[in-house]
Amino acid sequence: MPTPDRRALLHNVLGELHGLVSPAERERIDGLRERLAADRIRVLVAGEAKRGKSTIVNALLGRDVLPTGVTPVTAVATVLRHGTPERLTARFADGRREDRGLEELPALVTERGNPGNRLGLSNVTVHLDAELPARGVEIVDTPGTGSVYEHNTAEAERALETMDAAVFVLTADPPLSAAERTLLRRATRHSVTTFVLLNKADRLSEAERAEAAAWSN
Repeated sequence: MPTPDRRALLHNVLGELHGLVSPAERERIDGLRERLAADRIRVLVAGEAKRGKSTIVNALLGRDVLPTGVTPVTAVATVLRHGTPERLTARFADGRREDRGLEELPALVTERGNPGNRLGLSNVTVHLDAELPARGVEIVDTPGTGSVYEHNTAEAERALETMDAAVFVLTADPPLSAAERTLLRRATRHSVTTFVLLNKADRLSEAERAEAAAWSN
């Protein structure tokens, strides 16, 4: 985390930029200033549909919070940060904001509960009393790109511009596609640090893991 002097300097610079940019860019700057004040880093979990992103986030949290399934599940970007009491905050495109219980998460962020985002959500923030968020890590679970649902790809691409770091999720089977290479390059441009996670690698032999890693580079 930055020192107090550097944090103050960054706040001043972001404040000066705020009056020089478009409304959309101002919203991004406001997010940066908020995270800077809270000593929080925003880590985006990205990748194509059905690569296991939500399952991986649950593993990082040490508990099953996000809904998972055999078909593309996540329809709305879901932000997970530290907070008590545990709850979720739904933000709507029309400016409304509602606090709800965690049990309502599937009805808001999944294709089954909120098909095509018919509820008009801009995002959902989940407040959890969990170790990783308590250490200042804000995790963003995104809809998968390349899904049969075009709006999922659009939602994921919007989220790319809001991150500080990225975890890009691939699977050992199928191998890295051309579309994933393009998305990975975009993620790398937007993030300070990008981690590439090869899911299902435990199903491969040592030689196959080496081949998959080489193909992903």
